Amino acid sequence: MVNEEFSLSNYAQAIKTIWCYSLQYNYTFVILNEYRNPELSINCNHKDFMFRRHCLISNFGQKNEDKIKYIVFIDGDIGVVNPLHRLEEYLPKNEEEILFYDRIFNYEIMAGSYIIRNNLYSRNFINYFADYEYKMPKISSGRDNVALQAVFLDLVGPTNYVEKYKQCLNIYNNATTFEQNMIFVSCMRYILSLLDETPNSTDYYTYKKGKIKVLRKLSLRRWSRDTWLTDWLFCENDFMLHGWKTNEIASHNKIFSTEFNPTESLCKSSNFPEAWNYNLSAKVSCKKVNKSIMDWVKGAYTNHLNDLNSRKDNLLPHQIAIVMVNEEFSLSNYAQAIKTIWCYSLQYNYTFVILNEKRSPELGINCNQTDFMFRRHCLISNFGQKNKDKIKYIVFIDGDIGVVNPLHRLEEYLPKNEEEIIFCDRIFNYEIMAGSYIIRNNLYTRNFINYFADYEYKMPKINNGRDNVALQAVFLDLVGSTNYVEKYKQCLNIYNNATTFKQNMIFVSCMRYILSLLDETPDSTDYQTYDKGKIKILRKLSSKRWSRDTWLTNWLFCENDFMLHGWKANEIASHLKIFSTEFNPTESFCKSSNFSEAWDYNLSAKVSCKKVNKSIMNWVKGAYTNHLNDLNSSKVLLVK
Repeated sequence: MVNEEFSLSNYAQAIKTIWCYSLQYNYTFVILNEYRNPELSINCNHKDFMFRRHCLISNFGQKNEDKIKYIVFIDGDIGVVNPLHRLEEYLPKNEEEILFYDRIFNYEIMAGSYIIRNNLYSRNFINYFADYEYKMPKISSGRDNVALQAVFLDLVGPTNYVEKYKQCLNIYNNATTFEQNMIFVSCMRYILSLLDETPNSTDYYTYKKGKIKVLRKLSLRRWSRDTWLTDWLFCENDFMLHGWKTNEIASHNKIFSTEFNPTESLCKSSNFPEAWNYNLSAKVSCKKVNKSIMDWVKGAYTNHLNDLNSRKDNLLPHQIAIVMVNEEFSLSNYAQAIKTIWCYSLQYNYTFVILNEKRSPELGINCNQTDFMFRRHCLISNFGQKNKDKIKYIVFIDGDIGVVNPLHRLEEYLPKNEEEIIFCDRIFNYEIMAGSYIIRNNLYTRNFINYFADYEYKMPKINNGRDNVALQAVFLDLVGSTNYVEKYKQCLNIYNNATTFKQNMIFVSCMRYILSLLDETPDSTDYQTYDKGKIKILRKLSSKRWSRDTWLTNWLFCENDFMLHGWKANEIASHLKIFSTEFNPTESFCKSSNFSEAWDYNLSAKVSCKKVNKSIMNWVKGAYTNHLNDLNSSKVLLVK
């Protein structure tokens, strides 16, 4: 391990497990830093400790080349979870000299752990890695974990695919966010895949005639993985786990039922596994662990393809705009939601704007709607028009919608193929949600949104349903008002006389019934489709939904959730807290590779998706029952 001295207490559990494990099998265990080993750092002048540590490892190897045959370098927060695995299983074999492994959740080669034979060849590689600090772009925030991809290509094939290499370096030289760094990583990994000597292997990538290998995500030779990938659950196949910092341990499921603090004599005894006194709920079947891992592998592959710019429109993150439209006086009420969107957008380089007449008076010049709930759609359309050459997609969200899981990417939810406009069903009733939609920024979609805004002038004077009720009529007007004319008249008659929430819901069910008759994909469980696939409404249980109401699950959430609706200050104050501390990260932190740590969850609020889905399903069933009752009350079924 190479740890700065001041950080050792933060890694206490990890260190104790490595210490005990090493005592049992008589491995040499050392913690290096300049304070403990000043003689090893004499030529390690790197400013960034993350690079300097590799220099220290190389010098340690040289100093002990007659004593140490193999070096297993591990991050300070890597601990042993299953001490029955032996290091000998993972060491380089035959012609192998250097072993790295793929991270599971993205396409980086992991910089925080590797195994090398202790010889000049391996130490030269590690020294080159350390010295890459001097070649790094000045503006990059990626540190050694991003730089490692360039180190690999420099050392295994820089004269191959020169133009592709230049393209990747151009991305690196201009990268300032995690997202841009990941595009660089995918670019370099693509070239490295072309240089792979074992392209048909499911176990590893191979370079330099077998001397250097990168273990693939599902390789059985992997010795470590990130703990959080499985919500701090593990199985007997796991050997080491990464991420054991004291603050993380305190806020997650405990792996050990008691503090890990065995004596030296126990660690050396035949009963040493008893020191690993597991919390029974943390150790699960490997089938369950593997399922979670596979989900991450699939997600990483999708993101990798996106980062390779395989999309037909060569979409760049800043061409996606997340747009809120809030009245200025209300902004403080949405502080938590706004901060999460702001941080999330900084990380992935999305454009984030808050619109209102005070901030953007030029956008409101023709927006004369008296009800702000309609006027906001006019502002969105004008924003799209003004930025038609810069913004390709607009993700409109209510001011009280925040990001609860920042590992989801907006690209997963954008319109694809012929799709132009995507809305969502509300879960607890049969409204189409008015407070969030995603559109391609073009004339077709802006015309739709303008019509929506102007529906204020067609609304019944006595009705109080505002835009969320009116949206059902907007849809029918634009996708099929000349179909089922008598049924449409019946629904409008209900609307014209509705003065209560219940009466508005009868109107909603009436209109949704007609829309179901016009649906071009009636057998789909994922969406309803209109205008030859251009317009879609995601159904209540669609996996493409990007947001839902927080209160449906009593402010509990799971990893499948992306955005949650209802984060007003007064609601947050009176419900279960999602975050254990105030969400208030700095700009630099939001742009860093550790950005997800800003989402410091209250452990009791994050639950299994099985529990969340059960609550959601209860609301879906209740909504369907109410819909049938409201449909019967509308009498539209009696109209021919």
